[in-house]
Amino acid sequence: MRKFERWIDPTLFLLPCIGDKYKPSAVRAKNERMSDITKNYKYKAGARGLEAESASRAAASVSRPIKRKYKTRDGERLILTCPVRGSVHSPISWFFLDVEPEEAQNFTNTAFSEETFGKVGSPAAWIALWRQQLNLSDLFVNSSGRITLDPAYNIIYHEVRTTKDMNFSKYGALPLQHLACIHGDARGENFRRADWAGEIFIESIPRWKYYFIITGLGTVLSTLMPAALSICTILIAIWGLSVEIRPKMEAAASGHAYRDTS
Repeated sequence: MRKFERWIDPTLFLLPCIGDKYKPSAVRAKNERMSDITKNYKYKAGARGLEAESASRAAASVSRPIKRKYKTRDGERLILTCPVRGSVHSPISWFFLDVEPEEAQNFTNTAFSEETFGKVGSPAAWIALWRQQLNLSDLFVNSSGRITLDPAYNIIYHEVRTTKDMNFSKYGALPLQHLACIHGDARGENFRRADWAGEIFIESIPRWKYYFIITGLGTVLSTLMPAALSICTILIAIWGLSVEIRPKMEAAASGHAYRDTS
């Protein structure tokens, strides 16, 4: 008898409502990270893929990426963080994934299939083989400092601008974007430790197309308003003086002006 069973009345397990809920059950193994593959699985000699038995176990046990969804608007601050699972040994690398949900799901299923583990050894290596990597140099060159990275290579949008960020050749397909973040370098020698940790969905809502025009007009008006008020005040003062002085000037011209005889 197990130690904890000594403190439980065995007759309680005869009741279905108690026995099904509290009786001892088999322990299930937790999902493994890609860093565990290097310790628990065997690779083919002179190849990147796993042996047949290891590939089968990896496809059944390696955990899939954590999904995160961000919804933002023009002008807001946005920080794209990659989920952390276990120890982090190297910066993050980013890849573009399919925007269409069905295509993205099919790609994920293929990346975690037994065949993929047998060919390339990991889902991260599959992404590196078939998907375009986000060029981090473009983040700095084309954004003029508006987009930066933290020490772990999480992406920081200090200000989202959909009119510029929608250019796929630069640094992202906002307003609708789907990224994969990988801890480690899936293309380098240490590809076995690269872990596809997250799927990042980004939906950015563009501003009204005339927003910037109206904003510009508002800025101009707010700048010119004090000057306009000053000019109006001066004109009103001149008009008031002219209204007050005009009758006296007309009377003086006709010889009926008031004269001080004292």
